[in-house]
Amino acid sequence: QDVNQLSDVEKLLLYLKLPTGATNDDQLTLSPTSSLHTTSRVEQTQAFTWIKSHLEENCDICLPKKEVYEEYRNYCESLSLRPLSTADFGKIMKCVFPNIKPRRLGQRGQSKYVYSGIRKKLEVQPPVLPELEISPRKLRDDDSYGRDELFNASCQLVCEWAEKLLERGFTGLRDLSEFLVSNSYVNSKSMAAFTVSAAMQEAGTLSSN
Repeated sequence: QDVNQLSDVEKLLLYLKLPTGATNDDQLTLSPTSSLHTTSRVEQTQAFTWIKSHLEENCDICLPKKEVYEEYRNYCESLSLRPLSTADFGKIMKCVFPNIKPRRLGQRGQSKYVYSGIRKKLEVQPPVLPELEISPRKLRDDDSYGRDELFNASCQLVCEWAEKLLERGFTGLRDLSEFLVSNSYVNSKSMAAFTVSAAMQEAGTLSSN
C-alpha cells in the first residue's frame, strides 16, 4: 500500500535496489553481468519508458513474460541499444506495475510464465529517452509534467541556498523574489522585478519605499 503512494520515479529508485531474482524462464537468457549496477541509467530508463508506453493494466489478460521481453529486446536491437537482461527487465516491470505478479500456467514441463493483469496498449506512443541536456531552451520545449517537476525541484534548491545565505526562511520562490525586490538585492527596474512588484501590489504587500 505504501508503494502505491509513491511516484513513478520513486518506484523506479526503490525497485532498482531489490536483489535480482530470476525464475527458470529468466535464466535461459540471463547473462553473467545481469545485476542492475552493471547497466547504465540510460538503459534502465529506456526500459522503464518502453514499458510505460507499450503496456497497461488489465485484470482480464495475461501476457507471456518471454513474449514481452522479446518485443522489448527487438525494439532495442532496432535502435542499436543494449537491452537489459530478463532479470533486470523484470525489476523494471515490478517498478511500473507493482501489483502485477508473474504466474506459471500449464502443466509442469509445458508451463509458461506470464504477467497476469497487463495487456499491450492499443495505441502505442513511440518511447523516447528523457533529455539529458538541461538548458533554458530545453526547459521551454519540455512537456508540462517534466517542466513542473524540474521547476519545483529547482525552486526548492534555490530557496534552500537563499535561506543559508540570507539566514532567514522563505515559504517559496515567490516569497524569496518579493524579499529580493523589496530589499533592493536585485535590479528593481528590470522586467522581472516589475512583474513581481505588480503581483505584490495586487496582493497589497508592496511597500512605498
